[in-house]
Amino acid sequence: GQVQVDNEQLGSLRVVDVADKTALVKIGNNEFEVPQGIDLPRAVNFVIKQGYLESSNVNVVKEMVDMIVSFRNFEADAQAVKAQDDSLDKLINNVGRVR
Repeated sequence: GQVQVDNEQLGSLRVVDVADKTALVKIGNNEFEVPQGIDLPRAVNFVIKQGYLESSNVNVVKEMVDMIVSFRNFEADAQAVKAQDDSLDKLINNVGRVR
């Protein structure tokens, strides 16, 4: 649990859990601060491994496919709205016109 740089201890790692997460104050990108007076009980059931990197919890290929499908659905809907608009335009501007 010690944080060291060049064999000098800079601090200790403390893993805590905040019961009311809405009380946290955002101070930056993915950074939160605990206001004074909030109890921080130590978290249980956790593992910290030195030298490991956290993996993404997103399947990139699946998300890209989902985005393409969503975009194609959007394009189809936009074409349907345009077709409806064109038909209403013809109805308003051409029907009932005396020649």
